[in-house]
Amino acid sequence: MRVVLARASVLVVAVIACAWFVVGIRQAHDTAAATSIITSQSALSAGQVAHARSLLSAAGSLNPDSQVEVLSGRLAYVENDRPSAVSSFERVLRREPSNVHVWLLLAEAASNDRRLVDRAFVQVTRLDPRG
Repeated sequence: MRVVLARASVLVVAVIACAWFVVGIRQAHDTAAATSIITSQSALSAGQVAHARSLLSAAGSLNPDSQVEVLSGRLAYVENDRPSAVSSFERVLRREPSNVHVWLLLAEAASNDRRLVDRAFVQVTRLDPRG
């Protein structure tokens, strides 16, 4: 009886581990597809924006990585929704205050808020004095 329970436990753990890997692969695929859409050189259509938003929503499930939040901010910026872009970048910076890339994105998104742009560039200079 113990052998059967042990085997069943191992099987359950293996199935959970496989499911976790499948979720991770799907998230990586969705993140890559959203990145491709957002970083395209052409203006995005409403359909592309909706598709990118859907991909990011799916990729954000169970994903502690900040990349999805950064991409959400970039998508908001592309849509000219600067307040949402700034909010996304500020959320990332609360978790990762040394992220120079996100400080630069924040400066770009907040271009109409001189105080915030100055603060971002002070942080960039402090974190990467070589510029």
